[in-house]
Amino acid sequence: MRKTIQVCLELVFLSDRNQSIANGIRKVFPEAHHGICLYHFEKNLKQRHAKATVINLFQSAARSYKCEDFNQLMSQLKSINKKTYNYIMEEPPERWARLWFPRRRYDMLTTNMVESMNSVLLKGREMSILRMLDFIQEKLGEWFYERRKKANETFHRVFNLDSMLFRINSEGIEFIVDLKKRTCDCLNFQLDELPCPHAIAAINKRYLQKSDYCSNWYSRETWLKTYEGHVNTVGDQKSWEIPQNV
Repeated sequence: MRKTIQVCLELVFLSDRNQSIANGIRKVFPEAHHGICLYHFEKNLKQRHAKATVINLFQSAARSYKCEDFNQLMSQLKSINKKTYNYIMEEPPERWARLWFPRRRYDMLTTNMVESMNSVLLKGREMSILRMLDFIQEKLGEWFYERRKKANETFHRVFNLDSMLFRINSEGIEFIVDLKKRTCDCLNFQLDELPCPHAIAAINKRYLQKSDYCSNWYSRETWLKTYEGHVNTVGDQKSWEIPQNV
């Protein structure tokens, strides 16, 4: 992997708390940051018989975008179960909390994205190949429709502060969006490097392209570059042998 990936300053590894994985990453990729999968961390808490209330507070804190929200949630958790709080804090928040993570996780907080997709498509896997493809297409169509409908139903009042600075009023709460700096008061825009609903409202106000405000990591070009290499077959082992008369 080191030979293939080489040096990448923004490289992030996400795994469970297995110490051998941590040691390997530290040795082979010292410049990378190693994050903890929230799903596996939650499993550790359940094994320690943490109550659902405590686990919910941990999940909310880990997913927080704002410092005050994180501190408030962790304070509540500590008041309910100090022992579990101390266990959680044995791991620095920089390894599991979105807010304190030193690099971009692009909303990737767990390693179970593929397993989640498999779970949703479990029914389809029992079908014939063509029917399974139809099932997947229908499911994706439903998701796109539901999210598009939700986005259209969300109403934002947009006020220009200057050409690239906007005040967005969303359900009585105001957010300042700076398209030039790519920031929003909700912090989603800068942490995920993907336009939040408030940024989208501002972008639409200027009739700009939303894709221009997404990180290059989300682009089609980057996706294609990921798979541009070729995987060649090994071939017949006999072809490896060097003739004796050569």
